[in-house]
Amino acid sequence: MTQQRRSFGKIRQLPSKRFQASFIGPDAIRYAASTTYTRKADAERWLADEQRRMEYAEAGEWVAPMDRAQVKAKLQDYLTVGEYAATWLAAEDIRPSTRTLYERLIRLRINPGIGHQRLDRIDRSIVARWWASTPKTRADHQAYSLLHAIMGAAIDEGLAKQNPCTIKGAGKPSREKSLDPPTPAQVQAIADAMPPKWRIGVLLAAWCGLRSGEVRELRRKDIDLEKCRLRVDRAVSRAGSELVIGEPKTDAGRRVVPIPASLLPALEAHLALCVAAGPESLLISSPEGGTVHDGRWNRAFRSAAIRALAPEDEWEKVRGKVGRPALPDWDPGITFHDLRHVALTNAGIAGATLRELQALAGHTTPGMAMRYQEVAHSHLAEVMDRVSAMIPTTID
Repeated sequence: MTQQRRSFGKIRQLPSKRFQASFIGPDAIRYAASTTYTRKADAERWLADEQRRMEYAEAGEWVAPMDRAQVKAKLQDYLTVGEYAATWLAAEDIRPSTRTLYERLIRLRINPGIGHQRLDRIDRSIVARWWASTPKTRADHQAYSLLHAIMGAAIDEGLAKQNPCTIKGAGKPSREKSLDPPTPAQVQAIADAMPPKWRIGVLLAAWCGLRSGEVRELRRKDIDLEKCRLRVDRAVSRAGSELVIGEPKTDAGRRVVPIPASLLPALEAHLALCVAAGPESLLISSPEGGTVHDGRWNRAFRSAAIRALAPEDEWEKVRGKVGRPALPDWDPGITFHDLRHVALTNAGIAGATLRELQALAGHTTPGMAMRYQEVAHSHLAEVMDRVSAMIPTTID
């Protein structure tokens, strides 16, 4: 029998090889889980949930695990926020990756803070207290938005009277990144630094506005070189550690996208040298021949962005080392998803209408298209120079 010390609680392995988890509560009494676990990770998850319950509980509100059923019975028959959230999520028709995200947000963000609250009595003050206790990370903002949607559904079903999620700015993480999208020269430099068989993915995202999951699921049959267009019918997403191939993110995501003529030579060469014969062959594949996992894809892109954009002095820190040099800590400030901004920004500069931008990106609303379209400051400066020329010179 072995024991493992932890910052909160402890886990011990019993002679049966199962794991038992326990912790000391605010009342200085040790409490053990009502069951033992075959996997250590499950025991750790139980401890993490109990730790969050203690952290979020107001003074005197914490209830010992074995007493919770009795407390609930005393409050008679009612739904908690956590119970309704689980019911709501089970009934929602959403993508596997979205379901995985929502499950995680409910389990780690919503339930520990306000999952125990009565659905019909939760108000703005309760939500405000919960929100004030969060570090305001992107996941916290996502959890707030999810709670807003859950409470909206509860109102529609007559289970709540009003939506308590009315905190200004909550659910809308501030954007700290620069609004300048990567320049065409930067895009080409990043593409050149990618593994050769994946280089075309950068160009298709930057000039055709494709999502990462759409790029990695394109097949030979989707490319029409004669008509200079490609078809987006599928996308790959991640649910937990599993890759899921299905329809694009939205109905509007199923679309036909024009290919810029200047991109055709690179695409033709890629099809000839890097894509296997047959209509179902992936345009971009892993070294093993299957779909590229998003983790591997994003690491390759970040590496390429650093190699293409890092200042010379950053590379001086790692040059000369034996073996493969480590990447510098310098942040390129560009993600693969930012390439969609490049596509929409430059299409807008070239004269595309809002409706055309919406169709290019596969967005369901014009607002989403505008959200991804950035302002190219160099182009705006040229516009203002032309405006300046229109203004009559006045002399006092």
